[in-house]
Amino acid sequence: MTPDRVLPIDKRKPTSLPRPDLTEPAGRPEEWFQRLSQLSTDMVSIFDAERLLQKIMRVFADVAGVEKGSLMLVDESGEFLEIRASIGVSDRARAMVKPRIGEGIAGYVARTGKSVLVEDVAGDKDLYLDFFNDPKLPRPKESMLVLPIIYRGEVLGVINLDKKKTGEPFRSQDEAFLSVLTHFAAVALANVRFYSASITDGLTGLVNQQVFRIRLKEEMNRARRYKAPLVLVMMDLDFFKKFNDTHGHPMGDRALRHLAKILRDNTRSVDIVGRCGGEEFGVILLETVLKDGHLVTERLRSRIEKTPLVVDGKNYSLTASFGAAELKTDEASLESNVLIERADQALYRAKSKGRNCVSLWSVS
Repeated sequence: MTPDRVLPIDKRKPTSLPRPDLTEPAGRPEEWFQRLSQLSTDMVSIFDAERLLQKIMRVFADVAGVEKGSLMLVDESGEFLEIRASIGVSDRARAMVKPRIGEGIAGYVARTGKSVLVEDVAGDKDLYLDFFNDPKLPRPKESMLVLPIIYRGEVLGVINLDKKKTGEPFRSQDEAFLSVLTHFAAVALANVRFYSASITDGLTGLVNQQVFRIRLKEEMNRARRYKAPLVLVMMDLDFFKKFNDTHGHPMGDRALRHLAKILRDNTRSVDIVGRCGGEEFGVILLETVLKDGHLVTERLRSRIEKTPLVVDGKNYSLTASFGAAELKTDEASLESNVLIERADQALYRAKSKGRNCVSLWSVS
C-alpha cells in the first residue's frame, strides 16, 4: 500500500466525499450532541481498563449505528495495533489481526493521526487490506470509517467502524460528530493510564505496597462483615541479592517481572497480588480457608520452581519461600498489620527451614 492512496477525510475531493449541511437530517445534530455529552461523562468516570474499553466500543457502535467495529490500541512495543474490544468480530479475528503501524487503513491512521473514510472496501483493494479473510474472495459493498484516538499529540489507538445497520455509507457528517467522541475516549483512556500508574508498581505492573495494604484492610473489613475467611500470603524470591550480583540488575528486573506473571497467571481474578518491596510479594486470597490457601500457595511455589526464566535461550532457575496466615471469621478485632506480621513470621520460618517451601502461621 502506498501512503498517497490513503486520503484523510479533510483532504478528499468534494466530488468523492460530499460535505452536507449539518442541519440536513432533521434534529440529528442536537440529538447527537446531547448523547455525546452524556456518553462522554459515562466514559471518563470509569477507571477499570477492561470495562472502559468495552464501554468505548459500545458507545461508538451505538452512536454510529454499526453492526461491526473494533477498538485497537498501540501495543507495548509501539510497533503494532491489537484489538482490545469489538462488536461483530469473531474471536479468531481478534486473535489474528495485529497490523503493524503504517500497515492497512488502521495502521495508516495510527501513523498519521488522520481519519480515513473508505466509501467501498470491495472496490479499493489497494486501500483496504483484509488481514483475516482470503483477499481473493469478493467482499460485500461496505463503507468504513477509521478514527484515531489521540491524547496530547500521542496516538493511543484507532476505532474501526463499518457495516451500518441502515445500509447507508458513512459521510463526513459522521466523522465530524464521532471525532468529538474520540476526544473524550482519549481523555478517558489517559485517565485510566494515570490512575493505573498511581496504584501499580512500575516494574511488575502489580499493585504497589501502599495500595496492597489499603486493599488488605478493606478486604479484611469485608470478610468480617460477611463472616468470610481470608488468607494472606507473603513470599520472597530466594537468594535474590546473589542473583542480582551474579547476573546484574537488568536480569534481576526480568526475574521480578517473570515472578509477577507467574503469580498473576496462577491466581483468580478476584485475588489481589502486589509487590511489597524489593523481592517481596503478597497475595490476598479472598473467601479462602487456610487449608485451601496452603494448596494454592504450594501450587505457586511449585510453578515458580518448574518455570525457569528464559533469556536468549538460557534457563535461569528460580525458587521462592512462602508464609501464609488466615483471618478467621471469629477474629473481629484483628488489625491488618497483625495479619501481615503473622504471614511474615511464617515466611521467616520457611526461610529458616531451607527456603523453597511453604510455612503456615500458628499460635505455637
